[in-house]
Amino acid sequence: MLAILEHGEVVLKDGRASHVGFETHAGMLFLTNRRMIFIRDGDVIVPLGGSAHPGGIMEIQLKDIESCEPAYTTLLGIIPLVPDRIDITCYKADRFSFNLNDREEWLAAIVKAAHDEANPTSN
Repeated sequence: MLAILEHGEVVLKDGRASHVGFETHAGMLFLTNRRMIFIRDGDVIVPLGGSAHPGGIMEIQLKDIESCEPAYTTLLGIIPLVPDRIDITCYKADRFSFNLNDREEWLAAIVKAAHDEANPTSN
């Protein structure tokens, strides 16, 4: 994991998560002071709107995040079941959804990290 961090980048939060899209993929989600990194279980390229790399790595730059909202895992796409999802919308119209534990902690950490990245003098 440390090999993919950039100079000056620090992991703020990490945990197991599932990326939810056309298919659901389990892996690890990392929040750093510059980006979110999802490392999918297995050795497959992640064909998503974020930067894709061999080894199943997806990146979302914090500066690209327009909103981060709480959401629910749903049944048939309409019946809310479990409040364990976050939906991230980027300025480029990309949308990402992750199922994870401690949703409220993740939301607060992402909002704070994105704010701190956009306003480095207010840290």
